[in-house]
Amino acid sequence: PDDVYGTQVLMAGCNGYDNIGACEAHLPAGSCKWDDVQVPAVCVENGCHAYDNEGSCEADLLCDWDLTKLPAECVDSYCPNTHQSRDACNADNFGPCYWNANNPIGKQCRKRLCSDITDKCDCLTASPDCIWDSTNTHCVDLGGCASKGTETDCMADFDCKWDLSISPSCTQSDCYPLCMETDCNAHPGCKWDSGSCKRED
Repeated sequence: PDDVYGTQVLMAGCNGYDNIGACEAHLPAGSCKWDDVQVPAVCVENGCHAYDNEGSCEADLLCDWDLTKLPAECVDSYCPNTHQSRDACNADNFGPCYWNANNPIGKQCRKRLCSDITDKCDCLTASPDCIWDSTNTHCVDLGGCASKGTETDCMADFDCKWDLSISPSCTQSDCYPLCMETDCNAHPGCKWDSGSCKRED
C-alpha cells in the first residue's frame, strides 16, 4: 500500500495484503509469498522470514537472527546463499562459512558453528559466543559473556569484562583470545592460568 505521497508503507507482516502484487512487493524483497493452495489464497511469510523468534530461526541452518534490524528479525543466512563451491565457502571468513558435505546439494555451505572448530586458538578468536571446553577438548557455544546480564555475574567469569559503553555490557576480556602463554603474560591485566589467559584483577 502507498501513503498520501505515493511512497510504499511497510506492513507489519505479510498477512495484511489481499492480492498477489502487493504481497510479493513487500519489503524486504522475498519476505512474503502468495499462497494460492489455501482457500481463499493468502499472503504468508516466506522462508526465514517465517520465523518470529531467535531460537527457531537459529535452529534453521539456512537462517540467521539479525540483531542489527529493529526489531530483530530472521533473515536468509549469508553462507548458503553466497557460495556453491567448497573452496569458496571454506575461504570465506566473513560469514564465517563452513562446508558440510552431508547437507543437501545447494545447502552444503552454512554458517560455521562453534562445534565445527577443532583448534583451541581458532575457537578463542572465532566469536564471542565460542568457548574452549578444556575438559572435553572441543569448542562449544555457551552464549559467551553476552549472556551474563549483571556486572556481578560478568566479573565472576575471568574470561569476561564489564563495559557500560557497549551493549550488551558484558563482553570478552582482552585476555581471553590470547592463546599463547608469552602473549598473555606480556599483555597488561592478563595472567596465564591452567592453560588459558585470564583477566587479572
